[in-house]
Amino acid sequence: MTLSFRTIDVTGYRVFYRETGEPGAPKLALLGDFPSSSHQ
Repeated sequence: MTLSFRTIDVTGYRVFYRETGEPGAPKLALLGDFPSSSHQ
């Protein structure tokens, strides 16, 4: 499995996210509430 680090522009804000898994698999989004390191 490949882990990708990406960003997307959402109404003027740059949002960082990680993406991995099989392309046809169900999706899961985990949203944090404080901008900090994704390694914490």
